[in-house]
Amino acid sequence: MTSDQLKKKYYSFVVTNLIGAGLLLTGWYLLHRYSAIPITSKVTPWIIIFFLATNLTVFYFQLQTISRKLSRFVNVFLITTTLKLLLFLVIIITYAFLFREDAVNFILNFFVIYVVFTSIEVARIISAQKKLKNNTLQN
Repeated sequence: MTSDQLKKKYYSFVVTNLIGAGLLLTGWYLLHRYSAIPITSKVTPWIIIFFLATNLTVFYFQLQTISRKLSRFVNVFLITTTLKLLLFLVIIITYAFLFREDAVNFILNFFVIYVVFTSIEVARIISAQKKLKNNTLQN
């Protein structure tokens, strides 16, 4: 993949993540404001921002790895995914112990946001990987 193609892939990923974050924030606001049942955590906007930053950073490094050496990508992907999951687990456990009254809502909100951002990331990584394979086969 050329440098321009990498920039386009990353820019597209950034836009998709910003749209996803905007939709999640809108959904949180509506639920937080108008739901009779308290199902949102007060820190959900911060979780969304955290996932946005994490997703953009990790995808950038994964995209760089794909462009350099496809065979090395699998190792990098597995290591970054494992480290992210461990970080997320530490955050969930710490928050649950410190704020027991908000723990269930926090964990549920965290999980929904995790699924949304991970879906975006995996779809884009697969797309980038296929594009690289097609470019390699054509050359």
